[in-house]
Order: sequence, then structure tokens, then C-alpha cells
Amino acid sequence: MADSSSSNNFNLFIGALSLVTAITSSVLCFRAFLPRAQMRLFIEIMDESKAMFLEADQKGLIQDESVRQDFTAKIEQLESLGTNLHDVICEAKTQFEEHVAALKGLSRDAMQLVGRARYLRSWIATHTAQEKLRRQAERGLAADQDRANISRHTDQEFTNTPPPDAMSNDFESTQTEEGRRNGFRGHNSSQDT
Repeated sequence: MADSSSSNNFNLFIGALSLVTAITSSVLCFRAFLPRAQMRLFIEIMDESKAMFLEADQKGLIQDESVRQDFTAKIEQLESLGTNLHDVICEAKTQFEEHVAALKGLSRDAMQLVGRARYLRSWIATHTAQEKLRRQAERGLAADQDRANISRHTDQEFTNTPPPDAMSNDFESTQTEEGRRNGFRGHNSSQDT
């Protein structure tokens, strides 16, 4: 009887613990989708996108003026939408109001804005990567010629001096002699003792 009672108590404890864990994890998961959390993510992505754009512009990777204007227009548009949404999110003063706003669709709007910011960031990254590849391809013809010259030069050096053959008897004997001098026994040392 004592075994079944302790077993029931243990089962009740495990059940309660799993229920508390499930509720806690679902609340923490839901918090990641609240509008304020999404706006923080949006601001981080926009800051990163602007930094990528400025770096690419300073390096001269954006040469076409229409592309530059398109980037700046999209950044300004997203910042304007973000500012408007941020103002609406700030109207929710308590956690309860924020949860109600999330259920009314404010989180969905914030997630869509985050998705558009991610798309802009990937667009900037793709454009700069393509420009880098184009420049490397232009310089590649000269670099290929240099690599061919180096390869020809090193091939001539190595053909004049062959590498030592590790399987030959001369290599083994020098290795064991050096090992004996240093106090190590090679695989032939057992024959000498």
C-alpha cells in the first residue's frame, strides 16, 4: 500500500511539474511574438541594413545611382512604417494591453514589417555580393595568369629535388639511428639488444 501511495504522489508531482513547465514555456514563446519584441527585432535589422548599405556605398560597391536611390527609398519607407507602428505599439501601456493588441493583429503587422526588413537586408547583401564577384571576375584574368606563373615556377623546383621516400630502407635506418641518439628506440632497436 505504501508503494502505490508514493507512486501516486510521484506521478502527481511529475504531472504538476510538466504542467507548470508547459505553461511557462508557452508564455515565454508567446512573449517573443509580442509587438514590442518584434519592434526591437525590426530596429536591429534596420540598423544592420543601414550599416551594410553605408559600408557598401563607401567601398564603392553601389555605382548605379538608380540602385542607390532605390535602396534609400526602401529604407526610408520601412523606417516610416516602423515609426507609425511603434507609435501604435507604445499606446499599449500594460502587459495585458500588449497581449490584447497582439491578439488583435498588431504582432502580425510587426512580423510582416520584420519580414520586409529582412528582405531588404538580404537584397542589400545579395547586390553587394554580386558586385564583389563581378569585380573579382574582372581582376580574375590577371590573377589567373599570376597563379599559372607561380605554379610553373614551383613545379620546376620540385621536379629538381625529389621528396624522400618514407618507405625506403635508408629513411628507416636514419630514423632509428636518430632515435637511438636521442634516447628513443625505433622498431629495429629490439634486434640490437
